[in-house]
Amino acid sequence: MTDLFELDYQPLLPAKRDYGIAIVGCGGIVNYAHLPAYRKHNLNVVGCYDIRRENAEKAAQTYYIPRVYASLEELLADPEVAIVDIAVQPWHQAAIARQAIAAGKHLLCQKPLSDTFSEAVSIVQQAHAAGVKLAVNQQMRWDPGIRATAALIRKGWIGEPTDATI
Repeated sequence: MTDLFELDYQPLLPAKRDYGIAIVGCGGIVNYAHLPAYRKHNLNVVGCYDIRRENAEKAAQTYYIPRVYASLEELLADPEVAIVDIAVQPWHQAAIARQAIAAGKHLLCQKPLSDTFSEAVSIVQQAHAAGVKLAVNQQMRWDPGIRATAALIRKGWIGEPTDATI
């Protein structure tokens, strides 16, 4: 009878977790959300870069990140980097994403992907053409509460929702 109350609410992690991740932008969201989550799940953060080097150095020291890159170009040239986590303002993100795509790096970008819809579409098209995976981070998308709610809806346990508030 306990099966009745089991919910699929934990994040689903890939079997392979040793892809090299490099961070671009070492501000607030990276330090209080991304890096703690990467650490919790034993993901492989290999380096970080910020236009304010002291931000990158502080993040590297706090989270035991082995490399602080002197430039975006240095980060993108590192063969150990497979995924670039871009955490900058949307008006800066597009140019960084385009360079990362050209370097063949997969991307995790923050929302909004761009400050214009047409540019966001163009970035997605460029990634697709290059065979690069691009994800746009959606706040709380993988949060246990959101996953549990989706399971409750999927199983029909709460009827048909008509309104929701977070």
